[in-house]
Amino acid sequence: MKTSVRLGLMLLMIAAIVAAAVFFRDKLDVIEIKEYLAAHDIAAPIIFTGIYILAALLMLPSSLFATVGGLLFGPVLGVLYGVTGAVLGAVIVFVISRYLAYDWVSQFIGKRARPVMLGIEREGWKFVAVLRLMPLLPYGFLNYSLALTPVKFLPYLISTIIFMIPGITAFAYIGSLGEAVLEGDTNKLIHRSLIVAALIITLACIPVLVRMLRPKPPVDTEGTDSC
Repeated sequence: MKTSVRLGLMLLMIAAIVAAAVFFRDKLDVIEIKEYLAAHDIAAPIIFTGIYILAALLMLPSSLFATVGGLLFGPVLGVLYGVTGAVLGAVIVFVISRYLAYDWVSQFIGKRARPVMLGIEREGWKFVAVLRLMPLLPYGFLNYSLALTPVKFLPYLISTIIFMIPGITAFAYIGSLGEAVLEGDTNKLIHRSLIVAALIITLACIPVLVRMLRPKPPVDTEGTDSC
């Protein structure tokens, strides 16, 4: 997926969230929602994390749940719960696919996972980092695909934790724009919009930097004449 397409999808998501928040602003009691979440300050994050893990197992888009996390819990807790759910989901999928259901997963997505396998063979854990930095790549599919590669669990885990944070942060802040609109807090909306803009620009630049920094494949000189 091209960078321009990713950027367009993120902008479309922002527009949809803000429009939905404006539409439902007079129909939802923000204070009541916040009081409900505060009254269930232990159960609510656990349920949200559990749904995030289920989404990983079912290969549902993680960006949607990261955005909902920002809307429900605000950007800070939204990032915390989003990263927790995404990492736990990635770990559970990895363990199941690598050690319990390798043959079934291989038959189910083996051919589609071939590019991921080749990337791991060439670059190892660095390729995991590259994939995690692309927030609109299919998170669930990548979890299953990476389990089929030779990558070790610890590098997989560390790369997943560190390099999923930027994308989840961006989507949590996008979701928090809806919270600001529902609250009618203009200052909060402007402040978070600036943060979202900075995050989107950063994420849009990452693929370009990755292409610049990744080593180019060696040129095959076999069969050419030497001077």
